[in-house]
Amino acid sequence: MSKTLFLLRHAKPVDPGRMDDFDRPLTSHGVAQAAALGKKMAADGLVPQVILASPAARAAATANDVAAQLVQAGKFSGQVTTEPRIYNAYEDDLLDVVREIPDGIQRALLVGHMPGMGELARLLAARREGHSFSLQTCALVVLEQGPESWTQVGRDSFQQVNILPPLA
Repeated sequence: MSKTLFLLRHAKPVDPGRMDDFDRPLTSHGVAQAAALGKKMAADGLVPQVILASPAARAAATANDVAAQLVQAGKFSGQVTTEPRIYNAYEDDLLDVVREIPDGIQRALLVGHMPGMGELARLLAARREGHSFSLQTCALVVLEQGPESWTQVGRDSFQQVNILPPLA
């Protein structure tokens, strides 16, 4: 069965100011973005079996808020797993994370940061025309019709690409 990969840039965080980048929480707008996306994913059947998130506060909170909406809709019973390699990663590091997903998983969601998430989407999408991979906060890339095994994921692996812009 072909794989589906969801790539999500974290929701809107507070401005960094003097705060460490890793610790930046979501704004109230960011919380609303993540909740709206989780509801949309549940309603549209865009449901992952596993959610892997950067451990940075803004990405972990986004992942947990999306997961909470999926759980509330009865669509997701798993937990968010933080993966340190997603924080500020580039496409090669993210690709390594994807390739390590167990093959029993058909649909996976990665929650991370730009520019890595956009670079990975551009690399994996076989059809790039008409798509901007400069993702806004809480934009979701849906990559479908992928290979049979996560270990086979690479350039142009996914035949269908759709980008959902932020909803709130």
